[in-house]
Amino acid sequence: KALCFCAAVATTIVGVVNAFLSFEGATASIGWSSGGFFDEVNAGFKEAFLITPEQIARHWQPLILGLIALGQHIRVAHVWKVYSNWAQAAIFYFLLAFFGNFGFAGNLGVLSACLCLVATFICIVMACYDRSSTGIGEPLIS
Repeated sequence: KALCFCAAVATTIVGVVNAFLSFEGATASIGWSSGGFFDEVNAGFKEAFLITPEQIARHWQPLILGLIALGQHIRVAHVWKVYSNWAQAAIFYFLLAFFGNFGFAGNLGVLSACLCLVATFICIVMACYDRSSTGIGEPLIS
């Protein structure tokens, strides 16, 4: 469980770094047109703060997935129970590696994804040896 917690923290860090990097170079300034009243002068602002599935995935996907993963380990944030046994945890961290780490924040995302894959392997081993799976779905931090 501690390795899974570290993978969740790493993914959250990747999400924060990715959010900062993805807005880098965006011109989020608001301008006033001296020409026509309806001239579009705030295209950069609109592009930076557009809410579409593509934009949400580009800017916030690793952070959202990291917070969901972190929520599995902190009792106060344990809103959604994503997994309740080792096999489900293995699937979750495998998907977290590919959809929340690889492709985001450069080498940091790759390292975090590798940590998630190690956590996946450990969860698979635990699924084979610990048939009771008691406590896997319970938060690590009270």
